[in-house]
Amino acid sequence: MRADEPVRIAALVNSAAERLADAGVEFPRLEAQLLLAHLMSCTRIQIVAETCGSPTEDRLADYAALISRRACGEPSAYITGRREFFGLSFAVSPAVLIPRPETEMLVELVLDYMALGSIERVCADVGAGSGCVGIAAAVKSPSLRVLSIDNSSRALEVVRSNAEHLGVKKRVRAVLADLLSPLPPNSLDIVVSNPPYIPAADIPSLQREVTCFEPHSALNGGVDGLDLIRRIVEAAGIALKAGGFIAIEIGEGQHESVVALFKTAGFLRVTAHCDLAGIPRVISARSAMPAVFERLQQRL
Repeated sequence: MRADEPVRIAALVNSAAERLADAGVEFPRLEAQLLLAHLMSCTRIQIVAETCGSPTEDRLADYAALISRRACGEPSAYITGRREFFGLSFAVSPAVLIPRPETEMLVELVLDYMALGSIERVCADVGAGSGCVGIAAAVKSPSLRVLSIDNSSRALEVVRSNAEHLGVKKRVRAVLADLLSPLPPNSLDIVVSNPPYIPAADIPSLQREVTCFEPHSALNGGVDGLDLIRRIVEAAGIALKAGGFIAIEIGEGQHESVVALFKTAGFLRVTAHCDLAGIPRVISARSAMPAVFERLQQRL
């Protein structure tokens, strides 16, 4: 290729994908395309169709640097600073866990509960991270107010950015706290959480993208992975109103233990929800309520 000949996008992506494949990246071509689209400020479709123009020499050098970072294990979401979740674009940083598709189930369950009535409800998103769960629910349900709770001030900066970017900053409040500690009894309608649930001994064996780059404070659930879940279930039993709803994401093989925690704490209608692979991924429940109200809710 002559020095004055424009760079072909397809050849550039092919070369980058080969390097990523050699580095063990799971979807090398897709990631090569996404990183180039980020750099060129266009869509992946434009990259595939080669309608985004030809990169300059400076852009080529920048692209090589991005591919090197990805080949060394850094997740694309941290490189680009964004990740799609529930059809929305969220800012992410190394201070927060990267949103996963399976976590979208939490949003769906909150919206199902909101559909029971049009009244305004208050939801605590515990261990909010990027705020993706509570913010996505707020975007889809105008009558929902969200308390995005995290013990990391850096994570809450990301929450505020996402709430503003997605137009819900008036209904999403970032709260620096340890779980539900600052909230009075019977003050919440909904508690939702994707807490740390990985057993501490399992973290070193996770993918290098997770072990080396994502915050361990958002992963480490203690010896059996249930340390934070136990505390959330106990605290939610106090903070939720009668008939309130709670949904917690869990790890593979934890559902029986978590169901037992809910039942021991007096929660009702404890339900395990499976992901697309058939693995119990979320446990939901309702706080204790008067018998008459319980019968009414069962009709809805």
